[in-house]
Amino acid sequence: MKKAIAVIAVVVVMLGAWAYLGERFYMNGSDAEYEEGRAYAEETMVAIMSAWDASALQQRASAELLKTRMGTEADVFCSRNTSMLGPLVQYGDIGGYARRYYTLTHGKLLRGDYSFDAEFQRLKAAVVVSVEKKSGSWKLAMLECRQKR
Repeated sequence: MKKAIAVIAVVVVMLGAWAYLGERFYMNGSDAEYEEGRAYAEETMVAIMSAWDASALQQRASAELLKTRMGTEADVFCSRNTSMLGPLVQYGDIGGYARRYYTLTHGKLLRGDYSFDAEFQRLKAAVVVSVEKKSGSWKLAMLECRQKR
């Protein structure tokens, strides 16, 4: 009887720890997962930034990103970047990492966080992009451009 209670206590503690850790629990992705995420991030950035295309942004955005101001006002976001940055002219090497997360809400989630230097028509910027693969499909999770000084 004491063994059964001890086993149940251990299971409850383990489940509690898993629930607490949530999205904090991750493992580094494989080289293939890194390359797959990097290729998707590059393809997505070229599609969006070449002409700051709002429809390309909305097509590739995750459900969570679509709920933010960037998603609901994609045309405003893109027109603002068109006037501030201009279209993408060229970009440097893309670096970053891919990680596998295990969550209670999404199950297995693959997330790639990448950055690169980019030259736009009007200025140079550091670009940070995150992409996520849920249920076998990649989506854009975050996009940020910071002016380089």
